[in-house]
Amino acid sequence: MRASRCITHGALTRAAWTGLTRSGNLVPRQGAIMPKPPYDSLEPPPTMGDLIAAAWRLARPVAPQLAGVWLVLTAASAVSLQASASVGLGPRPLFSAAQFASTLAQTLALALISAATLRLLLQPGAAWRRVDAGLGAYVAVNVLVALLPQLETVALRAMTSSTVGLARGMSLLSLANTLIYPLAIWVCLRLLLWPIGLLLGEAAAAPGRSWARMRGVVWPSALTFLVLGAPPLLAGTLPLFHYIRLHDLASALLAAPFLAVYAVVANLIPAAVYRLRARGDGGMAAVFD
Repeated sequence: MRASRCITHGALTRAAWTGLTRSGNLVPRQGAIMPKPPYDSLEPPPTMGDLIAAAWRLARPVAPQLAGVWLVLTAASAVSLQASASVGLGPRPLFSAAQFASTLAQTLALALISAATLRLLLQPGAAWRRVDAGLGAYVAVNVLVALLPQLETVALRAMTSSTVGLARGMSLLSLANTLIYPLAIWVCLRLLLWPIGLLLGEAAAAPGRSWARMRGVVWPSALTFLVLGAPPLLAGTLPLFHYIRLHDLASALLAAPFLAVYAVVANLIPAAVYRLRARGDGGMAAVFD
């Protein structure tokens, strides 16, 4: 009887050990059982092909709604170009209240459209237009990031009024941009999951968690942006240059649809990244908590 209980106990112990090690909760290290770091429990970083496939899977069920988003963004792009023309695309002061107000209004509109698009993709069937704290946090983060380049204008204006001079100030800012912008893009991609998690109401959303979960995903994400976003952006930029010179309505209407496609892609790729890195295993809290 005692031998039978020992055999049973040993079998159960081996089964439990096999289940733990196969599930990834515990791993043997140097003869000891130690907890795995949170980021080790994630799947390998997705490739560009994985992100494109995930974007397609997200977009296909809501294709008609995305077409509506595209139409809204096309109209918004045309209105934005006309508003920029009214403020002035030619020679103008380095900073003006009208220019700042126009930039702020456009940024708010794009942030709200982006929030609705991400909810449509990641929370199908939910109230994509609901107003809550998550929406406010997402819009605030986007507005802050979008208005940071305005600091460059303020700095340039300060240089022109000092002994630095305009020419030297522009040279210094060009050098600073060469160094800062790639770093800023990398940091924004590492923190990509955080504002989206806030928008979707993820209680575990935090900058540190996004930073860990985006390890190894920055380059695939950037390449996917380049492959999917560059064609419509370039197609919209060509008539946009013509519009800047002539301010003709035809060029604005030609550029707007391509810029709207780029805006849709710019929301679709983060949604795909979020689906693979924060939602594939039950949310951000599933690994970190």
